[in-house]
Amino acid sequence: MPDPGILSANHTCYIVSSLDRSIALFEQVLGLTATAKAVRAEPMTQNTTGAKGAKGAKGADVIIVYLSGPNHSIELAEYLDPSGRSSVMPRPCAIRPAHTALNIADIDSVVESAAEFDVSPIGEITTVG
Repeated sequence: MPDPGILSANHTCYIVSSLDRSIALFEQVLGLTATAKAVRAEPMTQNTTGAKGAKGAKGADVIIVYLSGPNHSIELAEYLDPSGRSSVMPRPCAIRPAHTALNIADIDSVVESAAEFDVSPIGEITTVG
């Protein structure tokens, strides 16, 4: 098998419905630091995601922000176009969902703080490793 020469992970991206609410969660609960928001317009968005605008001809506009944490960055993206987007709550076993695993020193305080954002564990908290 060829060695592709991966140096490190660049970021993990999550599509969110409210960038401001999500930034607050990652900063206030997990202590990550956000960069300035940036608009990513076509053709960059279409080239990197394949998303097309409302008429299928132009790329979808999206606002992104990166959050820096220890040895990794999280990208949050909120699509502004196309209109008519909806939320989907996939089952954990569906092909598309992803997750980011974090090692946390005080998980109980994180769960308590996250509850202020209506975020709660979907199952039993598991210690790995």
